[in-house]
Order: sequence, then structure tokens, then C-alpha cells
Amino acid sequence: MLHLMVASRHAEGLEVGREVLAMARTLGRPDLEMDALGAIGTTRVEAGDPGGLGDLEAAIAVGEEAGAPDTTRWYLNLAWAAAALGDLRRCFDALAAGGRLAERFGSRRWRRAIELQRVAERYWRGRWDEAVAVVDAMVAGGERSNLAWECRLWRGRVHLAGGRLEAALADARAAHALAEEAGDPQDLQPTRAFLARVLLAAGRPEAAAAVAERLVAGLGGGVLGPDLGADLGLVLAELGIGAGVLDRLGIPASPWLDAARALAAGDPLAAADRYAAIGSRPDEADARLAAARLLARQGRPAEAKAQEAAARAFLATTGLAPVD
Repeated sequence: MLHLMVASRHAEGLEVGREVLAMARTLGRPDLEMDALGAIGTTRVEAGDPGGLGDLEAAIAVGEEAGAPDTTRWYLNLAWAAAALGDLRRCFDALAAGGRLAERFGSRRWRRAIELQRVAERYWRGRWDEAVAVVDAMVAGGERSNLAWECRLWRGRVHLAGGRLEAALADARAAHALAEEAGDPQDLQPTRAFLARVLLAAGRPEAAAAVAERLVAGLGGGVLGPDLGADLGLVLAELGIGAGVLDRLGIPASPWLDAARALAAGDPLAAADRYAAIGSRPDEADARLAAARLLARQGRPAEAKAQEAAARAFLATTGLAPVD
């Protein structure tokens, strides 16, 4: 079922999922019922249908009643789904609940999956020193995880915000290589967006444009991943690609798409407001810094300073040690 979702064959995935669900209920197999509901919910959200959140919650309820340790998997999917639909508070609540369940079952595997997924939460909340510490330990220990690319992505963004360009580029390249190795298009897009952004920061627009071309070619078919953050819109704006490309790709509506479209269209203030509503303080700060640059070019220095001050106020709370 999930293989069909990854291939953006949502209608087929839902059909198969509902067949499995009916079979599971007939056979009295709560484990299969949980997995079918979870797959249906994830597929619906990937297609842009918020009703899938209810299916994921139903999967969790079935799993908890059956005492299934793998119920934690669906807490992770619920966290992703809530984030993808622009509700980071609900995402964080799902991760916390999944962590409690993993502790109750004494599952090292699921405890570790939750811990690594919460690197994203720490990044979004602005607890960057904690996020970096987890990733540093993971990399130093040579740990292989399907979340390794994402962890390198979050750490790279912290490096970029702190002006540590070489470290950011190393993480961007490592994240992209890990995503390529995994072969999942959903993993590749955020790593391409971040790599293109770092290449632009490094003064390499031609290399960034080549990466962005592959990025745009791979978009569409499902909701924008929340791990794309502000990178997508910032890259499209700086390369002059614009927002029109997003409208032509058939991407399901979401607050992340609205924010990316606003950035790409040259309206970073609107994007900042959308990121604030989502709850992504780092992406809001990036958009406000972009707004400050735009306002300065427009000869509006007081407004530019206000936007920069708002962004810097957030950055000052992160434990970030900027390069002089």
C-alpha cells in the first residue's frame, strides 16, 4: 500500500488499503487492521486530504487496544501528517505520545526512531543546541538510520544560519548522498532544495541552478514535505524561477505550499506570516531576513530593520553561536 503512495498512485493505494482493512476486520486481525488504517491515512494526507489524520488516529487506537508495540510507527506517521498539513503543535504532541508508548513497551528501536525524529521538533522550536548534539552523536557513532539524511539536513541549516558555510555544505552534500542512496523521491526533494540554497550562499549559482532543475522535476504528486521548509521558496526566488512553476505541478494545497509560493513570488512578508501560523520559527526568521533585504533594496530602511530585528530576536534564543 505504502509503495503505491510513494509512487503517487494514491487512488490505487487507497483501493488496496480498503480491501485489506475489510479483510482484517473479517478475520479479526487487529494488527492488520491497524496497518491498513495507517496506510490509508498516510496515503490520504499525501494526496492532500486532511481526513487521513482521522484514519491514523483510528490506527493508533486499534493498536493501543491490541497492545501492539509497532503502534509507535503510526504515531510517527501521524506526526509527519500533522506537520505536512501545517500543524506543528499536533506533530509535537504525536511525537511525545509515541515516545511514551515506546518507553512503555521498552522498545529500543522505536525509542531511537522517536529521538531522531524529534531532531526536527527541536529545530522547529529553536532548541538548536539540543538538535545539533543529537546529530553530532549520531554521526560520530557511525549510526546508519533511515533518518540520517534528515538529521544532517537539520544540522546543516543550523550551520548555515550561523555562517558556517563549509560545515553547512558538508551536511548538505551528505544529506543528499544519503537520500540518493535510499532512493525515495520524498527524501531527495528536501535535500536538493537545501543543497541548492547552500550553493547559492557559496556564490555558485550555476551549480545551484542544476540542482534546482532536478528539484523542480521531482516535485508534484503529493503534498510538500514539511522538511522542505523555506529552502524551496528561497531558491526559486533567488534563481528567478518564480512561483508559476509551483502552480503547474499539481501539488496539493497546504500552508507550506502557500508559504513557498509567497517566497517564490517575491512576498517574503506573507511567507513569514504563514510560517508563523504553522509554528516554524526558523522558517519565519528566514522569511523575515529575506523581507529585510527586499525592503532595504526598496529604500525602506526602518521597515527593513524591524524585520531583521524580529529574525535576530529568534536566533538569539536558539543557542546559536554565529561566526564573527
